[in-house]
Amino acid sequence: MIANALSFITKQLNAHFKDTLGLDHTMVALSRITNPNIDGKLLLTLIDIGEDVNIRNATGRTGSDAFIAMPPMSLNLDILIALAPRTPYVEGMKILSQAIIFFKERPVFNKAEGPMPPGIDRIHCEMLHLDANTKNAQWQILGANYQPSVVYRMRLVLLDTSLIEEEVIIGPPK
Repeated sequence: MIANALSFITKQLNAHFKDTLGLDHTMVALSRITNPNIDGKLLLTLIDIGEDVNIRNATGRTGSDAFIAMPPMSLNLDILIALAPRTPYVEGMKILSQAIIFFKERPVFNKAEGPMPPGIDRIHCEMLHLDANTKNAQWQILGANYQPSVVYRMRLVLLDTSLIEEEVIIGPPK
């Protein structure tokens, strides 16, 4: 489900660049920041995963019996969108600006607007502000030199998690 959500957002961003700038090549690559073989001009990478604690269990009563209705699972995925190291600076600023505009114009993705990844009901994206110390620590953890970037929190509302099936490859078959 995480890979599906990240791939979905990457495809949506690339479609935005194709529609607005008329480009026929990939502008955004889903990759580690330290990957030297990047095809895109921007990198999208996952930097944190957490449960959305703002969603709470709903309780109710039916006669004398109490019941607890479990809400859908909700995750926060923090993503970093940064210039790829070989992207020319001025061109990169224009591309990064377009990515920011994309999320400003379309912060919510749901089934009413089009197909969603399997098991995901809704994605809400909001820009996060990182202070200088946090940003510095984040880039050190990533093991890369700072590049102009923006961080977004993707709030995923998942459908019944038993419906989600992903193929997990742990290593080569024996």
